[in-house]
Amino acid sequence: MKVLVSILLSIAALSLRGEEKTITLKNGQQYGVRTSFGSPVHQSNEYLDILGIRPSVDQVSGWRKASFFWRFEIAFNREILGFMSIDSPLNPRYHSLVSLDPRANSQLQRMMIGEFMERDDIPEVWEWVNEPGISWIPFHFKITPASSPEPLEFMDWVKMTEEDKVKIRKDFKTIGDMENNYKAKEIVLMSGERQTIKFSDGLPARFANRYLQIDALSIVKATSAAGKPVLVYVVTGRYNGWVETTVDITVPSIDKSFRHTFKLKRLGPFAVPFVISDASPAFWAWPEAVADFWIPVEFTIQKKDAERPTTFTEWLNIDKNIRAKLTELQKQGHRP
Repeated sequence: MKVLVSILLSIAALSLRGEEKTITLKNGQQYGVRTSFGSPVHQSNEYLDILGIRPSVDQVSGWRKASFFWRFEIAFNREILGFMSIDSPLNPRYHSLVSLDPRANSQLQRMMIGEFMERDDIPEVWEWVNEPGISWIPFHFKITPASSPEPLEFMDWVKMTEEDKVKIRKDFKTIGDMENNYKAKEIVLMSGERQTIKFSDGLPARFANRYLQIDALSIVKATSAAGKPVLVYVVTGRYNGWVETTVDITVPSIDKSFRHTFKLKRLGPFAVPFVISDASPAFWAWPEAVADFWIPVEFTIQKKDAERPTTFTEWLNIDKNIRAKLTELQKQGHRP
């Protein structure tokens, strides 16, 4: 009995102490990782305990595109006023910054569940999915309390086995299969040229990522500040981001100098006018020879905590119904 107790105590002591494993990244950098029974031991210090880090997929209701991100579960051991940044040696230029202020957010006093490093924003932290064997993914934390001149920096790790990779690859394929349901369709441009784009359910395949979704581009009737009836180009969509995003709209096929910029800060739906008929006549000079055509509208979005901007093209259809709105406006004596 004493021998059994001694063995159990030895195993417990070994698991608490763990062992150090040397991990070499693809860039040649080497790190010592404390492990227990082959898995990394999560960081625990005076400020916090990391309870878990794992890849996750989220399909928000009404959202066309699923998001792949890293979910961090952190328990705070004390109230902190300051900042915490999270990055990865796989791409140290990108970091997520968390404001720690328990006075403003009582949940941060004890627990935080954060979703960072989305696959579209930082693909380098997702390359392990297609690598053979076991992969070790590093994360670097930096806590800067307002009360201390010296920040606390430390690493934490995630071990992904081949079984883990099979599951996430299955999720990737499911989303890919959804995107493969798009149908190619030929459209006519304002110039009369033809181009093939993707359609879904009879409409152009609209852009969507984790935090921004475009629902429609349209032309609607409105009233100007001077009380005149006008037509307006409008983009509608939904915003699901927690930090500010700047959106630039250009339409080089009509006016290379045109640019409209707006910012998204609040969660939820948005409708933003970007061309008004009494201010931009070039956008209303529709050719009679092309009765039904499409206008490409270029978007550049820059999320405040993203390393690089995202660009994409949306499409606006000018058909007989839209032309009727313009004809009605002209009959009322208002000309773009």
